Amino acid sequence: MKEPAFSSAVRLMEDALALAKRMDAGAWAIYLCGIVPFFSLLLFALTDVVQNPFAFDHLVTFGFVLAVLFYWMHICQSVFCALLYAVLTESSLDIRNSWIAAFRSQTPVAGAKLFAWPAALVLLVPFSFVTSFFQHSLLAPDAGRSGQWRKTLMTARADAYYRPMVALWFVAIVFLLRTILWVNLLTLLFVLPQLWKVFTGLEGNITRAPQVLFNPTSIAALSILAYIGLDPIVKAAFVLRRFARVSEKSGDDLRLRLAWVRKNMAAAILLALVFIAPDRAKAQQPPAQPRQATVTPDQMQHAIHSVFRDPANVWNLPAVQHKNQKKDAFTAFMDSVANTIDRIWDAILTSISNAMEWLRHVFSNADQSAKEKSKPVSTRDATVVLACFAALLLGGMVFAALQRRRQPKIQLTAAVNTIANKIDLSNDDADPLDQPVKEWRSLAQQYRASGEFRLALRALYLETLATLAEHKLVSPARGKTNADYARELQRRGKRFGAEFVSVFLANTEIFERSWYGDHPANDQLVDTFDRNVTALRKQLS
Repeated sequence: MKEPAFSSAVRLMEDALALAKRMDAGAWAIYLCGIVPFFSLLLFALTDVVQNPFAFDHLVTFGFVLAVLFYWMHICQSVFCALLYAVLTESSLDIRNSWIAAFRSQTPVAGAKLFAWPAALVLLVPFSFVTSFFQHSLLAPDAGRSGQWRKTLMTARADAYYRPMVALWFVAIVFLLRTILWVNLLTLLFVLPQLWKVFTGLEGNITRAPQVLFNPTSIAALSILAYIGLDPIVKAAFVLRRFARVSEKSGDDLRLRLAWVRKNMAAAILLALVFIAPDRAKAQQPPAQPRQATVTPDQMQHAIHSVFRDPANVWNLPAVQHKNQKKDAFTAFMDSVANTIDRIWDAILTSISNAMEWLRHVFSNADQSAKEKSKPVSTRDATVVLACFAALLLGGMVFAALQRRRQPKIQLTAAVNTIANKIDLSNDDADPLDQPVKEWRSLAQQYRASGEFRLALRALYLETLATLAEHKLVSPARGKTNADYARELQRRGKRFGAEFVSVFLANTEIFERSWYGDHPANDQLVDTFDRNVTALRKQLS
């Protein structure tokens, strides 16, 4: 009976995982040498394009290097597939010929994949066929010994037509597994900072605002990890499809099974000799002579009936065991769990009883202990045990209450005021996210009222950055310059118009001249800066 396509796809996934586990460290090193450089540079290029407004100036260089690494990745994957096929068929492989064949066969394939695979992804209908074709093209004919690219493409085309519904189901299962892996990685990305905060008590920008992790760079990194996590299994699966198609004509699968039988034949023969030899020795022994009966059958029958009818011998009779009905797997599992729990509970009760006996033996006299040993266990023992457990529980609760009272109570208002007083605005490492926007505003008013206009400008500038961070227009971080914030605002604040960015640049110029330069700060300059901040906030609202 022919196996359904979905079941074949699931079994193909399991066999591919088993085959990937058999690969040695050298094969994995070849695979990683091809895939890590390409995806590392791709992630760097994507991040640079998103965050750097001048990334398009060197986009051609990035494209050329990515194309070379893309070609190199396919070469390493081709050698990895050749090693997979050699391990599967238990044959030797010339690694030098495999590299040469990979260089020759992947020259036209890698270039064609850049155009054919995205088009098939958009159309969706021939996507599984195109995916199968390019996956099969990584394995050159004759396990990497051939370097003819035309023969490689013809063989890959024949492999792609082999059981196409199995390939379609396999591609769908891989897509589902990659989606699940991506969701799990995304969840782990958001959970880890919170776990770090819970276990260590340390807090930073990521724990205060975890939404900053949800950016194009992290999404691209998670997608790359989801792809790499299942890609070796995909390669092994299509190597198995090649082997299955070839074996229908060559019978290589039968040859491998016969080789497995030959390897285990010696062990089977030895086991057979171990079990058969004693039987032969017993068969060669002369039969034992039957003894003459000294008791007649009637006397034996009468003796048996008398034993069974005697009430004094009832305790010594064999117990009658009723035949248990056949149980299903779930019922048998639940019965085994219940029996295990009963055994554990009986062991606990026995240990408690032994402990109580030992305590009575220690704290009682010799005569009293001898009398108590002859008496059955009373309910007083259970009362003492419950009293011990209650005392332990009460002691734990009292200890926890005392520990909680010793910890100082954290008051939000007092903490905010303490932080506000401890912040040194003269230090360039002050973070805009250290305080709310209203606190920066109140600090600026305090410094302005006291005549410290330079610190007032500093507080207003930090208020501006905090306001822009609330609207996700900038990402404050230590080490960033004012020019970096200006480039972020030019890229993310285009919807507010050019005037919005120009007001920020004007405030930045005022702040830099007063803070870093020799231009003195005065009340009029602070008032101009404050009016510009108010204009920015109105546009944002």
